[in-house]
Amino acid sequence: MRGGLVFRTLSLAAWLFHAGAGYAQTQPEPALESFQAFLFNAKTGEFSADILKAPRPELGNVPIGPFASVSTLVTVKVRVGPSAAPKALRVHLVATESGTAKFAGKRTAKRSRVVLDKSEPLGPANSDGFAYVGFWLSGTGCREIRLEAQLTGRAGAAKISDVIPFICYE
Repeated sequence: MRGGLVFRTLSLAAWLFHAGAGYAQTQPEPALESFQAFLFNAKTGEFSADILKAPRPELGNVPIGPFASVSTLVTVKVRVGPSAAPKALRVHLVATESGTAKFAGKRTAKRSRVVLDKSEPLGPANSDGFAYVGFWLSGTGCREIRLEAQLTGRAGAAKISDVIPFICYE
């Protein structure tokens, strides 16, 4: 009986060792997870809650609304795993404003402009294996902004995208 217990204990220890070794080898590849966007209140210097989180707030007349924001902080959440991300990895964000804006009952011409086209390196990851990269968007609030991000420095990295549905009325 005692020999059987020792054998089972050693077998379990060997299995746990191999399972742990297999886990280390299957560490996830770095990948983009999601966006967050925070309005910067020009009157108070405070940030709003994440406007991309459900339920999403109405974003009409943001520049003159109660939060009076013309700048937006966008963060990109990156899964890097428990070890440090490769130094060559960067997050590339393109933010494009498009659509029309309504002022005094008239629509302005439809236009498209790149608000930001920038790459930033990854910083350190938190204990959950995520790093966040921040981007500042100026002059926001009246036209929708399409966000598109991609990891650079790694072949085959998937893009993520989202839209901030700003609009201005009369």
